[in-house]
Amino acid sequence: TDLEALIKIVQKSTVTVLCAGGQGSGWVLELGSPGEGASEEALRLDAEYPFEVVTNHHVIEDCIDSPASVEVQSGEVVYNAYLYSWDLNTDLALIGIAEAIPSLPVSARPSPGWWAMAVGSPYGLEGSVTIGNVVNVLGDEVISTAALNVGNSGGPLINSRGEVVGTNSAILVGDDYPQDWNIAIGFPVICDVLAKCSTSENW
Repeated sequence: TDLEALIKIVQKSTVTVLCAGGQGSGWVLELGSPGEGASEEALRLDAEYPFEVVTNHHVIEDCIDSPASVEVQSGEVVYNAYLYSWDLNTDLALIGIAEAIPSLPVSARPSPGWWAMAVGSPYGLEGSVTIGNVVNVLGDEVISTAALNVGNSGGPLINSRGEVVGTNSAILVGDDYPQDWNIAIGFPVICDVLAKCSTSENW
């Protein structure tokens, strides 16, 4: 009922991700501490970088060999960050940060027609917003008309409740696709390939 307030909440939890001269976006997810049986390295990283940022693999791929070189920032604030989990096939990655940023809640499985909003840093313009709708859901991919541009990669696709529907990842281009059809990767993929977490029963 208050779109301006919803946008401000999401903007506070959306960051810019920098890697080797490239730039993308990210969103903050609350994963909690590693579970029983976690390695000493996982526990050490969680103690030093206890908060998680989700982004795309193609945003951080040039920082994989130097995980401490990835940068996370919001406005003039630069956060202590460390790249610790990634998956090429699903185009997702997790970055740990030392300082707290409000996390975003996660949506149940979306349906065609849902209102959708993409937030991110296209062309370095932090907090940029585009609005559209969910066109369809194909497996783990959410297709929407919320326009994406260079730099939106890794940012959240949001529903009308301020919940994350997916992580914006790709633009469908070419003569076979209409203008402004874009792909976000559904949340459960994060739990399947990057982290131990639970997903909504509706996915």
